[in-house]
Amino acid sequence: SILNDELGYTEVVVPDAAFEHDPCYQDALELIGDLRETAEQHGVQFGVKLSNTLEVVNHRTVFAASEQQMYLSGRPLHALTANIAADLATEFGGELLISFAGGANAFNAPDLIAAGMSTVTTCSDLLGPGGYLRLLQYIDHTAKAMEELGARDIGQFACLTAERRGAGEAAGDARRAALDNLRAYAAALGAERTLHRDTFDRSHTKNNRALEPFDCIEAPCAAGCAIDQEVPEYMRAVRQGRLADAVAITRLDNQMAASLGQACDHLCEWPCVRTHHDQPLAIREIKRYIMEHEVSVAVPREAERAARETRVAIIGAGPCGLSAAGFLAEAGYRVELFEAHDYAGGMVAGTIPLFRASPAVVEQDLRRIEALGARIHTGVAAGPGLMLGDLRARGFDYVVVAAGAQVGLPLGIEGEEGAGVLDGLELLRAARRGSAHALCGRVGVIGGGDVAMDCARTAQRLGASEVSILYRRTRVEMPAIDEEIEGAEEEGVTIDLLTAPVGIVKDGHRATKMVFQKCELGEPDSSGRRRPVPIEGSEFEVEADFFIAAISQSPVFDGLDAVGNPKDWVKTDKYMQTETDNVYGGGDVINLGLVVDAVAHGRLAADTIHENFRSLSHDKFTNPPPIVEVDKVKLGFYEESKVCEQEHLPAAERFSDPDKEIAKGLTSVQAVEEAKRCMSCGFCFECGECWSYCQDQAVIKPLIAGEKYKFKLEFCNGCKKCAEQCPCGYIEMHMPGAEPEYDKLS
Repeated sequence: SILNDELGYTEVVVPDAAFEHDPCYQDALELIGDLRETAEQHGVQFGVKLSNTLEVVNHRTVFAASEQQMYLSGRPLHALTANIAADLATEFGGELLISFAGGANAFNAPDLIAAGMSTVTTCSDLLGPGGYLRLLQYIDHTAKAMEELGARDIGQFACLTAERRGAGEAAGDARRAALDNLRAYAAALGAERTLHRDTFDRSHTKNNRALEPFDCIEAPCAAGCAIDQEVPEYMRAVRQGRLADAVAITRLDNQMAASLGQACDHLCEWPCVRTHHDQPLAIREIKRYIMEHEVSVAVPREAERAARETRVAIIGAGPCGLSAAGFLAEAGYRVELFEAHDYAGGMVAGTIPLFRASPAVVEQDLRRIEALGARIHTGVAAGPGLMLGDLRARGFDYVVVAAGAQVGLPLGIEGEEGAGVLDGLELLRAARRGSAHALCGRVGVIGGGDVAMDCARTAQRLGASEVSILYRRTRVEMPAIDEEIEGAEEEGVTIDLLTAPVGIVKDGHRATKMVFQKCELGEPDSSGRRRPVPIEGSEFEVEADFFIAAISQSPVFDGLDAVGNPKDWVKTDKYMQTETDNVYGGGDVINLGLVVDAVAHGRLAADTIHENFRSLSHDKFTNPPPIVEVDKVKLGFYEESKVCEQEHLPAAERFSDPDKEIAKGLTSVQAVEEAKRCMSCGFCFECGECWSYCQDQAVIKPLIAGEKYKFKLEFCNGCKKCAEQCPCGYIEMHMPGAEPEYDKLS
């Protein structure tokens, strides 16, 4: 079908019940024909409106479970509506008046008008970014399309459009041309990438913050970043060529910036307002570019003062521990980290394959943190030789538990302890050290996260002839990020979905086959994903030389019994404080998350320690600045532009040098062009619109790039033109004495 197969909306089900009270297609044709005749007899015209909305089965958690159905609109409805319009128009020889209302927007309006749609109506599009101002874009885009063809009116526009497509036989008749255009347009929509489900991920553009009366301060990318990076600020510095400033802005909030330039899952790109315009900004790649230009270790001025006598011990030198150490060292605390492995950097340094993240980026972050004064002790694990009580006895005032989740979880099936069943994390560590054994033959990887993708791609580089990933849900529910799934598929990895392991078949002590059971998706579980339900009698065997378990992982609590256990892990409040005085937690030891989440935990733990040391309140953490929602940004001000294509090593060339990085960094030209795409949501980018529209000379335009515009309030008459014309939502208007106060994590 168009909806499920061509556009990829596999989770959408159109029930028969949605149409049980409606006339079938043939009956509808007869009814339309009769009404057209009746209208003609009475000297009026009759037309149809297509297609309003479409009833589908409710599969979203945003609606109550009692609601059986919901309504489909927007992008997926557009192809359906255009195709039914083409069918009806063909039935009536192009003479049926059609009012089109199914996913119309400013960018397809010219196509619809050239296809003979007598009126184009829109609703969903105006509920999104830009609101009613989007209507101006409809006119602008249509006028531009007509001007390009030299069309004087809509009839000529239809004819010239058909002629441009090579339909010369229809080009002389406006009605025939419009019908021909409509059929061609509808036929092409199944391949139109902007309509496909996976082209844009707009499911994360909303946030949970309450909507306040004034709502235009913080960019959604910054709000979507766990460490609250000032993305528009460093974007502006890049496009102005101020790389040293860009480095300083990035480092202000991020002790692991070089590592995250390659290892971040870049969820900040999901709420990017450009997602509603064309494609989100390549934020992670810009961060990588910035950190590639960090020419020296910059020690902040605060760290140059005499160190405090207060001592902090951090258990674990992974992203969380290193982040906390960096911020605390900047503030003058005496910080020591104790790491179980013989290297610092946690999962980024120990398990992420070299083809995804260079060791140099971790070393870059480590050099800076050590330059700040933090000491790192490797080969020291929590346990009998390093108990929480021992650290207190050794004079440490505060302790941060950031030991990570370093142990892979077993599959929980009988026989998995046999030879041939490998732990995914141990395999990745061995591969990173260069000590992994060859994996010849067929390999099956069980799991659907980033670790599973890394294991599959690593297995190929270790000599596997065939690699399959077996996952118990569908691709939609896979926790791995899209680029890792796509990278695995590019390299020839196959993915078998709705498949769960239930047993092992051995030959002696060696596993030679694994028994799987097919599943179907049931109701959503606590994660919000639909639960895999085993299908009785669907068991089957998969033969392989090696099976790799990569389903999840857990912490080790030796020496940490006072604050955590295998059942509840380490529990903290929202300020990373445990129930034990002056002991804090963060990273995977409290819950499995992303690298950037662990870095954020470390920063918050450091801030909390600093506030506690100074006996200050944490209240400011609960009053973040509000976010610039998409309706505050004037999309029509910004030209459409595609994200800068990052160069990747071709799949055929990746195995000759297995450790060679696949994704290459941006060039200076690419980085500047990409930074120019930033809409600077909530941040002034010196467009000059406010200055141009102010007739009272209340706006002072800066003479030096990078300086902010200023306002002479005594000249302002409150006309609001500056705020109304500001394309990025930077300017707010408030009555005197009613200005809101916003705090930011310091």
